[in-house]
Parts: sequence; structure tokens; C-alpha cells
Amino acid sequence: QKTAALYRVSPIKKMPKFLHALTAQFLIILSRSAVVAFAPFHGAVARSVSKQETSPIRFHAESGHFRAGTRLAAALDPGTGGASINRGLVRQLVLNQALIGFSIWNGGLGAQVLARDARFDAGPEVLLLGVAGFLPLFLLSRAVETSESGLVAGLNLSTNMFTMRLFGAEKKPFKALIVSAALAGITGLVEETTFRGELLPTFEQWARINWGSDSGVLPGAVLSTLLFAALHVNPLGLLKGVDAALDSLVLFSFQMCTGATFATIYLLTGNLAIPVVAHALYDFYTFYATHLEVSTQMDYARTEALLPGSG
Repeated sequence: QKTAALYRVSPIKKMPKFLHALTAQFLIILSRSAVVAFAPFHGAVARSVSKQETSPIRFHAESGHFRAGTRLAAALDPGTGGASINRGLVRQLVLNQALIGFSIWNGGLGAQVLARDARFDAGPEVLLLGVAGFLPLFLLSRAVETSESGLVAGLNLSTNMFTMRLFGAEKKPFKALIVSAALAGITGLVEETTFRGELLPTFEQWARINWGSDSGVLPGAVLSTLLFAALHVNPLGLLKGVDAALDSLVLFSFQMCTGATFATIYLLTGNLAIPVVAHALYDFYTFYATHLEVSTQMDYARTEALLPGSG
């Protein structure tokens, strides 16, 4: 097939150096208390938030985002619930991606892979196939958001908590649109270049050399997806009790689904630009749609609190 020919990968000797740099960067991000390594919209879940009494607002439980009836206002840091975007958090997220994508910005392997394998000028098929790749993830997200299962309550809570920290509790349709698009674009470009453009073919070559198989595509896809999912989960969550460990496992499983989708898109099309588009669309949806829904629920809660006889 043409798929194997598309992988003019870096020499295998570069793999230990690259993985060492990636691991070192992951530790740097954790030490700076970033929400997560590569997926800013799914942070570690503090289930105790739902038990706090610091907020007078109890959210209306119509929306899938608020099925658990949690007090999300308790998750807001001081000063992040007003009219301003949390610029400090935006800078942190951009810096994280800038550091993760260091081989793109300095003209290294990432830049070479991006220039060679991401054909954004291939015509409208890039956007169309990117949208097609985004759709199953959209459906999966909606299923999670509207689920009554307690298994995904923590995943929904963490997404809402992060979005409120980033955008605040008031609706900001234009500002949130711009910030969401910028963050989604950067994240899609960096993560797809790193995991699908660099790691997948590197693991593929490693599997062919060490396992003696004719094709290492499947092992390459599986190993790169496992690493993608693992680096989206804060490992400290596994040490914070059964509930936190369960949340981490659910998040890991969810990221395995997203990573496998992006890997499949890349393997089927051979064009890195298409999973970049699909990834960016998915992240944009998660940022922006969650903000609109959370802020709408906050408006509803504030209105309810002002009605005669409420409280």
C-alpha cells in the first residue's frame, strides 16, 4: 500500500533522544501545575468540589454538562468569574504547546515532518475530510455530556471547571470564539505533528526492526496512541484515592478513543493536515460549546436566585 511509502521517518537512533525530550517536557509541565499535559480542556477532577458549600448557586440540571448537580462556581479562582478572559491561563496553555512543539518552531524534526506530510494545499478535501473525522468525536462527546452515568460525571465536571477558569462565568461569545479558535489551532497543529507525524512512524519503524514484522503500522499506531492518552492524564490522580484513580482511567479511555481516531484518519489519508483539522475542530467545539453552555447555565442560576421566593 501507499501508506508505508508515506512514512519517510527519522532515523531510529533519534527515538531515544526525542522521547527523552518529550518526557522532560512533560515533567516540566507537571511541575508548573498545568491542568494537563496536552489536553487543556480535560483536567484532573476534584470530586470534593461537588460537596463544597462555598457557592450559593446550584445549577439547573437540564443540561448534560450539569447532570451531576455540582456547584461549579466553587471551582473558579478569585478574579476569573468576571468579564475578562483568564490571560494567565491562556499564556500558560500557549507556552505549554510552544514547548511541546519545540521541534516545529526551531526548524527541527517537527518542522520537517510538517512541511513534508501536512499538505494543507491539497484542496477542499482537507477541510471536508477533517470535518468527517471530527464528527464521530463530536457524537462521542455529546454522548458523554448527556450521559447519566456516574463514570463520566468527573470528566464532564473537569471540562466545565476548566472552561469556567478560562473564560469566567459570564458569556463572552466573541472573545471566547477568538481564544478558542487560537488555542484549538495551536493544539491541533502541535499534537498531530508530535504524535501522528513524529511518534507514529518512529514507533512503526521500531516495531519493524525489533519485531521483524513486514509492517509496523498497527504497533506504531497503538504505541503512539497509548502515549498520547497517557500524557493527557495527570499521573498524580492515580494516587489520590479510588475516585480520582477512576476519573483518570475514564479520561485515559476517552483519550484513547480520540487518539485512535486521529491516527486512523492519518493512516487512511496519508495527509497530516487532515487530522490537524479534525483535532482543531474538536478542541474548538470543546472550548467554545462548553463555554456557551456553562455561561448559559450560570445566567439561568443567577436569574433563578433573583426571583421572589427563591433560595
